[in-house]
Amino acid sequence: MKIEMVIFVLLLVLVGYGSASDGYVLMSSHGALVDTLDDCKPASGYDFLVMQIGITNDGYTPGVDTNANRFRVTIDGIEYDPSPATWLGLEDAGYEPLPKVTLKDGGTLYAYLAYHVPLGSPSYAIRYNTYFGEDIPVTWICSPSENRLDNDICRIN
Repeated sequence: MKIEMVIFVLLLVLVGYGSASDGYVLMSSHGALVDTLDDCKPASGYDFLVMQIGITNDGYTPGVDTNANRFRVTIDGIEYDPSPATWLGLEDAGYEPLPKVTLKDGGTLYAYLAYHVPLGSPSYAIRYNTYFGEDIPVTWICSPSENRLDNDICRIN
């Protein structure tokens, strides 16, 4: 068992996982419930939670993936993926959807995501999910109406 762990750690080092720079990534969010996004309407009993996401890469190499599917919202113990409205309704409603890019050192990006959530959801938490082996130093800058639960999550109560 011990030799497998040593081999695993050596493989991670050889492929570059866990060897991130000393930089960090700041993320911020602000959300609002809306009942329509241009022609997109939520199902009965649901709203759209439109989230503005801010991402700043301050020295983290090789960069930060801004794929919308990495951002998850949790409400009442249920985790939600971004809604198809992120790609179909946000732009038509005047919001700039989060592009799928790699944000390099010094880059800053503000854009929007949409989630299909239960009607009137008063509280939620947002998280940036990392993949196995990634060690991205994410710190959330929470708005005054949010509480930071951890370095990688903000909660609205």
